Amino acid sequence: MRILTVLFFLNIGTLCVAKEIVLKGQFLKGRVPDKVAITLFYGTISGKGDFDVLVKNGHFELKGILSHPCLALVKATGAPQEFGIWLDDGTIDATFEIYNHPSMNRPYLATISSTGTVDTEFYTQLYNHLKVLSQKDKLTGATIYKELQKDIEPHIERYPSSYLSLILVGNFMDELGEAWGKKYMSYLDQSLFNSRPGKDLLRKIKRDATNQVGFKMADFELPDTTGKPVSLKDIHSTYTLLDFWSSWCGPCRAENKLLATIYTKYKSKGLEIVSISMDQTKKPWLNAIHKDGLTWLQLCDFNA
Repeated sequence: MRILTVLFFLNIGTLCVAKEIVLKGQFLKGRVPDKVAITLFYGTISGKGDFDVLVKNGHFELKGILSHPCLALVKATGAPQEFGIWLDDGTIDATFEIYNHPSMNRPYLATISSTGTVDTEFYTQLYNHLKVLSQKDKLTGATIYKELQKDIEPHIERYPSSYLSLILVGNFMDELGEAWGKKYMSYLDQSLFNSRPGKDLLRKIKRDATNQVGFKMADFELPDTTGKPVSLKDIHSTYTLLDFWSSWCGPCRAENKLLATIYTKYKSKGLEIVSISMDQTKKPWLNAIHKDGLTWLQLCDFNA
């Protein structure tokens, strides 16, 4: 799996008790969208995880009851690229801009700043660092992870009860290695593993333990982009690469270009790629597949 914000430690009570959230967004002068689409992961606001919010005079506002801290993807009309922001309880003020991305040659949405909790502010800083790194053509996904590792390790160590720290460990451990993952899991408050992403992480580790080199991959079945169920046993190829990603994971999207090159080069020699998405909603997933030009098998059940 590849990749992708508190003035107090989050405890299990914080994770379970719903809190009021107000997200106030504003766009810098220049290109201002008519509306923004907001998708939540591992969380809901007043029972919903997807919103269309109108932008008036460069400002928009989303408020309600937040089930627990979570990642939100913000997509603006006129800018195909989504941008992540970490939602926590209380009021979050975020400043966005739409600019022409130098390498993509198209409008790009970015969060310039966000104020709220420590996690909210840290996530925006992390994403802005990722934005800078992703614009450097010669950097591989592995190099990007190594650079971001310098950012996330102090945060996890300082905030072991943070919901974001759990998400960061889960997203980075595949790329940085099992030893790294176990080390930083040991920092985390055990109450976090009672949450949905915590349980998913434990299941993943257990599953990965049976999928080491030399082990036969367990069969599974997931729907493709049309909803048709596809089983691993139905893939008849000399080599099969299982790729785990998501539309909101910046490093994943950066490495899609490399995967496309590999697929074009080795498809005739028996290589097949099966990409399994961690997305929870269909539209961002399909948009990312189209934008990144992914021509191999794409699977997702939206239950990540």
